[in-house]
Order: sequence, then C-alpha cells, then structure tokens
Amino acid sequence: MRTFNIPFSFVSSPETEKERLLYTSGMVADGFYSRHEYLITPSPIDRFKEKCIVLPELIKNVSQEFWREATWGGQFMPKKITERMWNETKDINLSPVNLKIINKFKDEWRKIESETWKAIAPYFPNEIKWVKSLEVRITKIGSLGSHYLLDKKGGQNLIINIREDSNAKEIVNLLILALTYPQADDLNLSFTKRLAVRNFILSRPAFKKIYPDFKIFDKKIPVSLKRKSDEYIKYMGIPNLIDPITQINKNLAIFGIKEGKLLKEMIDKRGEIVTYDDIADLIWGEGRFKSYWAINKLVQRIQKKIDSLNILLKIDGVRGIGYILNDF
Repeated sequence: MRTFNIPFSFVSSPETEKERLLYTSGMVADGFYSRHEYLITPSPIDRFKEKCIVLPELIKNVSQEFWREATWGGQFMPKKITERMWNETKDINLSPVNLKIINKFKDEWRKIESETWKAIAPYFPNEIKWVKSLEVRITKIGSLGSHYLLDKKGGQNLIINIREDSNAKEIVNLLILALTYPQADDLNLSFTKRLAVRNFILSRPAFKKIYPDFKIFDKKIPVSLKRKSDEYIKYMGIPNLIDPITQINKNLAIFGIKEGKLLKEMIDKRGEIVTYDDIADLIWGEGRFKSYWAINKLVQRIQKKIDSLNILLKIDGVRGIGYILNDF
C-alpha cells in the first residue's frame, strides 16, 4: 500500500482569525447555520459545543450594509468576503490561539496521522492525491470544525479550521468531509448527505481504532438555549439569520388574503418571473378584469411588510412583463 506523507502545519494568527470571523459572519447572515439548527453564541457551551457557532461580540457595531454583503457572500461556494467587510473590521484586534494549545493539537495529530491516511486512502483513492499539503488553523471562532473546498485537481493545500475547544481527532472527520466535496455535485450529495457518508465511513473498523469516541450529536437542544441564541442574534443586529422563506412562513398572518396568495406564488417561483397575466388570474380569476395599478399596489404592500420583518428579499419589476422575487 502506498505510504502517504502529506506535509502538515498548525497555525493561528490575527490574519487567520480575521478571515475566520468574516467567513463565519457570512454563513451566519446567510442563515446556513440556523437551517441546520446551530446555536449562535459569544462563547462555546460545553455540553452543546458541537452545535455552537462562536461569533464574538466585538463585531456588534458593524453596519447593516456589512450584514447585507455578508448575506450575499455567504450564498456562494466558496464563500466570499467583500471589501466593505474587510474595511469595517480593520480596527478589530484578534489574538491568536495560545501556543500551548496549538502544540497539543500538533502532538495529538502526530499520533494518529499515519493511520488516518491509510484508513482514508481506500475510500478516496483519487481525491487523496489532490492534497499536496494540510494546513490546520486553530481558532477561537466559528463552528467546531470546517474545511475549505477541494477541486478535482492536484497540488492543493487543504485548509481545515478547528476550534480550540476540540481535539485533533476532529481532523479525521473534516478530512472525510473535504474529500467528499469534489464529487458532491456529480453524486447529488447535499450537506446532509455528505454528513451521512461521513457517519458511515467513521463507523468502519479502521476508523473506530483511530476515532473510538466519535458519535453523532443527538442531544436535544433546550428551548432556553435556542431562545438565548435568538436573543444574541437580535442583540448583534444580524438581520437575516433565519432563512427568509422560513421567516415569511412564520409571519404569514400579517399578509392579507390576496397578498398571501401572490407571495406564495412568488416563493414557489423564486428567481423566476411571475407575469402580470399570472398575477391577475391568481388574484381575480382567469379571464377576469386586470388592473396593473392594483397589481403594483399589491406588490408594494407585500414588499413593505417583507421590509418590516427585516427580511432580505426584494420583488423586482420586469418592465412590461411582471415581477420576480430575488434575494437582496
């Protein structure tokens, strides 16, 4: 069997912490974490650390425009960081993780490194060849662990983030998720399906020896913690933590009957044009009287109520054709 000797490094610096902070902000603002039932917290909660996304309070005073751009950047793969996001946080000073903690991770990884690559190789014979080096960033921010994206090509430096309250065995988990990603589109693997693949692989005997204490997080998160997370979100001024459609569905009572009908149609056809004829038929009945003025006023009322909920969705007019519901 081929011996994989992939160089690795463990780092933590003000620069890597800044990058981690901004990427985390994007995923928080985009609603990714809330859709997967994570808690947004200023520091880890020990019994639920797997479900905690640490977002420091020091980012509280950024503008709403920062969060709008963070929402936009969080919708991409890979995630994007805008110039405004960098500039608004230029005065935020982030200290790196303590060197003793970094050395602890390094020592733990050395003990399992060789067996890890041997166990992974049979499952990812091609993907493992694409990794030229491994950079593990120890951080105080974000999820317990995450990985940067791999492409279908060689010579890549794989970057993995691990929060300081985790351990080096988390690298095994993240390597599997990272190596699964390049084939995700071809195999139609959503994030949830990739987790299922990860769970299966880590249940195999070779991985049980390396990661005997791995288990799927199945603790029920108390309502009180969810409430505190929601309160922290509001305190931080984050406008779009929850998926916008989820927010609308929770607040349908504020929309009138006609407004609700049209909004539902636009949600079902999100990103597609809903024509004037479609709207008229929906609201007044097929072949009935059509009033473009009435349609325009109806759309304005819907948009005003969406804005009142601080939801980043907008209804754009398409001249002479109709309307389209877009992300802000």
